[in-house]
Amino acid sequence: MDSKEIVMQALREKRLNPTIDEDGDIVFKWQLKKLCFITKHLDQNFLHLLLPCFRDVEEGNEVLELATCNKVTRDIRYLKTFVLPDGKSISASMELLFVDEASLRKAIDTCLELIGTARSIYRTAREELQE
Repeated sequence: MDSKEIVMQALREKRLNPTIDEDGDIVFKWQLKKLCFITKHLDQNFLHLLLPCFRDVEEGNEVLELATCNKVTRDIRYLKTFVLPDGKSISASMELLFVDEASLRKAIDTCLELIGTARSIYRTAREELQE
């Protein structure tokens, strides 16, 4: 079984009903959030999970949102937050390496657990910058 099939199977076992989107990435819902495993590098033992567009950039707060993204990415090593190229929303991602099926399954569990904290980490960092 290749890495993409293992990810699909692991998500099905968690009853997350994964699907493949038009780019070939694995899309599913987790804790009421739409998530996506980017499959481009799965064959290179690299797992990339994306939480797209979890926050809109409010007009007039662009600098604050960029500063918050930088703070989260700098302070929380496993989580990257960034403003999308259109400048209208913020996404989060995480990346993990794996060596075999067991470590891939563990990486999936770890990613799901940690990405669930992205919005609260972002909100806390934003509040700290506003003080």
